Amino acid sequence: MLVLTGLIVGLGTSAPLLSRLWGEPAQVGPDFYNGVGYWLAVAFALFLGATPFLGWSRADDGAGRRFSIVLAVTVVLLVAAHLVGLTGVKAHLYVGAVIFSLAANCWALLGKLRQGQWRAAGGVLAHVGVGLMMLAFLTTGWLGREQKVRLVQGEATEVLGYSMTFTGVEKPTPLARDAMVVEVTDPRGRNFVLKPRMWINQKTDQLVANPDIRSFLTSDLYVAPVEFTPGEEAPPSGRLMLAKDRPAAFKDWTLTFRRFDMARQNAVPGALTVGMVVELQRPGVAPVTIEPSLISMSDGTVQAVPVEIPGVPGGKLRATGMSVDQGLIRIELLGLGGGVARTAVLRKGESLRYEELRIRFDDFDLSEFDPDAGQINFGVVFSVERGGETVEVVPRFRSGMGGDAEVTPATVPGAGGVTLAIGRVDAEGGAIELQVIDPTIAAGEADPASLVIDISTKPLISLVWIGTLLVMAGVGMAIALRRRDVASIPVDG
Repeated sequence: MLVLTGLIVGLGTSAPLLSRLWGEPAQVGPDFYNGVGYWLAVAFALFLGATPFLGWSRADDGAGRRFSIVLAVTVVLLVAAHLVGLTGVKAHLYVGAVIFSLAANCWALLGKLRQGQWRAAGGVLAHVGVGLMMLAFLTTGWLGREQKVRLVQGEATEVLGYSMTFTGVEKPTPLARDAMVVEVTDPRGRNFVLKPRMWINQKTDQLVANPDIRSFLTSDLYVAPVEFTPGEEAPPSGRLMLAKDRPAAFKDWTLTFRRFDMARQNAVPGALTVGMVVELQRPGVAPVTIEPSLISMSDGTVQAVPVEIPGVPGGKLRATGMSVDQGLIRIELLGLGGGVARTAVLRKGESLRYEELRIRFDDFDLSEFDPDAGQINFGVVFSVERGGETVEVVPRFRSGMGGDAEVTPATVPGAGGVTLAIGRVDAEGGAIELQVIDPTIAAGEADPASLVIDISTKPLISLVWIGTLLVMAGVGMAIALRRRDVASIPVDG
């Protein structure tokens, strides 16, 4: 029995090599065909098949008939395997040896059960289990398929007969590992969800991938993540800096920041959640209250939680920064169309034209600039000419909110909601980057996230587990029988 256990372990370690036997000759190296492991596996299978005929109790006139029947069954099943695609002399030899082993030991097992000798059937049962395991090592390689594919979020992709759709990343808690949610429809129309995981090992700074498995009666489906590309969302429709109880305009809307909401500060374990109450007024619609929030993680990162705007399909509002001491929040409006229509770098006195507007950079407004007090606050003065009238528009730059720059766009009066914002600033060169934001332009296209996965099917992999259970049961029965035999030996004296 110890020798049998050692051989089982040896076969288990050679399973990856055996599973390649069913590949095309060009895909399987000559080292495998000429290796010792292949011939040991064939010899071992033949030895297991011959074992039922070697016992003294079976050396009778019926042994030859049983051997002939087992051999005939082996030939029939081997021909069937050839008809369904088995090729190669060595592949036929291996499968024939395994089928011979299974047929012979199944016959012997049935014989013991008919004779009521089930207690002594442990060895034969273990041999059947080993035969199933050896057969599964090859069928998974012969019938198994593997393919690597990129899934674009929200788009169904056909692969290996399955329809797969990557729907996004699931992270129920800030400390949870990212689960890549993949909705699957199998060839029989059954729907299920797989969630392979990806995360960064903090100790080694390496990417770790954990596959998800769906087990069926005849095969297993493996989905392993390889690469995740977050993608980019469409540019925001507008950015606003809201001061407490001071209305701000966006198109024909009015937004007013009312207060911070700390009621949910412990909603996420290990993080601080801060809500912000924003009142939204729109023509012909009753005012609504929107409550975006920011989650500050223990590692210093901040996550913005957007909320949908009632009555506006696809419209969302999210907070991107806050200053509790100053009573300020920075928000972005998403999915409403519009965005940055024009960008240009201007020096003092230079101008640009946008539709009916002529915009000239005049000077900096340093009335609130006090670096000694830590106030790196200034405005940029633009003269905007439209229809023979000139107005002064001053977007502002303010440092704060975790070191990020806070830019307050300024609206151009009578221009249909067009606002001016500041991008990069070159104080030494006296140049600024001007962003003209127009709410009437078409929304930019979003770049969806994508996930590269490695998909593989393992047919009849369940035979490995069934065989393992049979081997364990057989070994246990054999040990129990030997223990009883030893206990029945009389003790002298």
